[in-house]
Amino acid sequence: MATATKEIVVYRLYGDSGSLLYIGVTQNWAQRREHHAIVQPWFSDVAHAELESCPTRKDALAREATLIRELKPRYNIQHQPLPPLPPVEYMEP
Repeated sequence: MATATKEIVVYRLYGDSGSLLYIGVTQNWAQRREHHAIVQPWFSDVAHAELESCPTRKDALAREATLIRELKPRYNIQHQPLPPLPPVEYMEP
């Protein structure tokens, strides 16, 4: 028996002011949205979402990484450059 496939999407979550809060990938948007609502403290700030279809998961993951690096959403950590480390003082023994 064949199973139904769901569309692979890159989603962008925006706040009231239009600020970009989060970018992610899913094959089940309704389930992913519900999961964010339960576990993410920032989800109450989400005013709307935009979904972008991708032909494959590989394409979606590449698109997600590019968008995160370019747009720097507030709550994404993955694909963001790490902040510079503070200087370290050398102390004589």
